[in-house]
Amino acid sequence: DASLAHVLARREWVLSGFENVFVRELLAGDELSGPADDAIEIRLARTAEERLSWAALVVEGFAAPRQAAPAELMLGRTAAAIPGKMLLTAFIGDVPAGTGELRIADNVGWLSADTTLPRFRSRGVQRALQRARLTMALDGGCDLAVTESAPGSPSQRNIERMGFRLVYTRVDMAGQLKHEG
Repeated sequence: DASLAHVLARREWVLSGFENVFVRELLAGDELSGPADDAIEIRLARTAEERLSWAALVVEGFAAPRQAAPAELMLGRTAAAIPGKMLLTAFIGDVPAGTGELRIADNVGWLSADTTLPRFRSRGVQRALQRARLTMALDGGCDLAVTESAPGSPSQRNIERMGFRLVYTRVDMAGQLKHEG
């Protein structure tokens, strides 16, 4: 109902953004939208050191072009330490170019943390990461994959090219913290 926005505003909740949520069915023998780019190597972070490197890279990618804040770096390290997440880094040559994350639960592969460093954008990095994670999800017994992006973004176009379909748009709201005393 349209009145909800006014009620939330009176309670000091503000619109902070939108996120499109996409789903893709996974079927044995899926082609996964074309050939892979042999120039891009995808590596799984296996050690604690590799997970920390992944965290720094994902934060750098999301913060670009500005410098990441200390709280963002802490959030990246915290996210990288969560058990059960598969953290992937795309390399062009020996240089890290982008990140992705896969979590499998209840036969659903959740793709997130997609970022490509600015100097590597428009070179197929995100597509390579999506292909790798969809393959891993399929191999892990998943029959669905889910991912999100900002509406109208280059990520949304990449997601749709990989066969994902929009299922809904989520409205993100943020409340104002009130301090007493």
